[in-house]
Order: sequence, then structure tokens, then C-alpha cells
Amino acid sequence: MKRNRFLDGLRVLTAITGNDLLMALKNKNALMAFVLAVLMVFFYHFMPSLSSGFVPQRLFVYNAEESALAVRLESSENLSVRT
Repeated sequence: MKRNRFLDGLRVLTAITGNDLLMALKNKNALMAFVLAVLMVFFYHFMPSLSSGFVPQRLFVYNAEESALAVRLESSENLSVRT
């Protein structure tokens, strides 16, 4: 019975990938790098909700030609723009 070459290749690829992932999880340096990356994602996701008193950022803009970007920045609620 002839086997499908695609399925054979996929089986080999998943075996190699699984083995590499297992070896990476056994390595303390790789494991710590992964854990720190996940913690950083959670920290930057939840950090805005932790700050109670919102103060808009001050932004100084040199606007010699009245650009559309400066107008949009001035209308932003999150920025205090000075031109």
C-alpha cells in the first residue's frame, strides 16, 4: 500500500518540532526568556488600567505649514499639544 508523501513529511515535521519544543522547555535559559516575554505582554496590556489618575501627555509640535497631523494631534484627548 502506497503512503501519501505529504502525510509522511508532515509526520516528520511534527516530530522534529515537538522534539525541539521539548528540548527548549528543558533549557532553563529558553524557558526564562519565554516566561519573561509572556509577563511583558501581560504587563503592557494591563498597565493602563492600573493607572488611576489619567494625565494627558504634553507634546510640543513645530508646525510651520499647518499640517493635517498637527490638527489631528490637537484634537486628541490623550495629548496636550502646544504648537
